[in-house]
Amino acid sequence: MPQTLAAVGFLRGRWNPTKVKDVEKQSLLSKIYRACKEWQGWEGRGDFFMRMDFTRRMLFFTIENGWKPGLGPNDKPYWMCSDEELDFDGPVCDAPF
Repeated sequence: MPQTLAAVGFLRGRWNPTKVKDVEKQSLLSKIYRACKEWQGWEGRGDFFMRMDFTRRMLFFTIENGWKPGLGPNDKPYWMCSDEELDFDGPVCDAPF
């Protein structure tokens, strides 16, 4: 006997759908992007690929150095960190070749 949507709880209020925008706001990449946006003063939609490349670099730094999302070393906001602390001159990740 097939179950109907109502029988499995979808129409009875037992299931609360999650909106994609709510999930995206909680991701590691989104947290780092928002911190970079605040720090760099990004506005509008211009330079999307440059912004995502920069955010990707900060994502690698965060993972490699064990930083909290959106914060640099010693839990300082990015804007309070020096270039040396953020290691902008070093490689983002090791190339596999």
